[in-house]
Amino acid sequence: MKVSSLLAILSNFESAVEVTAGSAPRAVSAFGQIFVGHEQKTVLSIVNTLVKQRNIHGHGTVTRPIANLRDALAKLEACLRSAEAKKAADDIGKLVELLEGCWQADVDELVTDARGWLLKATEKKPSAASRRKGDAAPALPPVDYAALLSQSAKDNAGFDQVVARLRADRKIKKADMRDIARQFLGYELAKKRGREDALTEIIQQQAVQARQDARGTLLDRLKSW
Repeated sequence: MKVSSLLAILSNFESAVEVTAGSAPRAVSAFGQIFVGHEQKTVLSIVNTLVKQRNIHGHGTVTRPIANLRDALAKLEACLRSAEAKKAADDIGKLVELLEGCWQADVDELVTDARGWLLKATEKKPSAASRRKGDAAPALPPVDYAALLSQSAKDNAGFDQVVARLRADRKIKKADMRDIARQFLGYELAKKRGREDALTEIIQQQAVQARQDARGTLLDRLKSW
């Protein structure tokens, strides 16, 4: 099953839950934000990458919000199996396995971590030959990076590409990264925050904005029913 199909299943499942349960949490759609931007890949390939990264960062005690999400997806898996949709059920089952050992305080934190894991896993380091030939993308000043981040904030895939480029640009020092964060976030970070800290703040802020936009779109669709 492709990720695009997974996102459709999660959206439809959440809509069904809302119709029957009224004020059900939006954990399912928030969780789906992990996969936005990877629609043409298979669920298995994405989940396998996430499992490897989760294992690298270590297992922990599953928190209640993550356990609730895991239980909801397990019920969805059972529904699909009862409908003899084996392939879809198997992929949802992989999501359930992924959530085992996830220690994040809530689903939003899991989404932020998982998107960061995918980004790191897909980063490609330029070869020595490329560096000698100068094939890498040219360095940009902080103001240009801040503009690119703002322009791509609603496009997860595009935003991740800018972040990957920014992380790989070693000419951007701590002070530059904090300046980029200030322009994107709209506020100054504490001086003790380092280069990676500033980049993490940028990623987390964009993730929040993306979730808010996704929720607004879903509400608009539900209102039209």
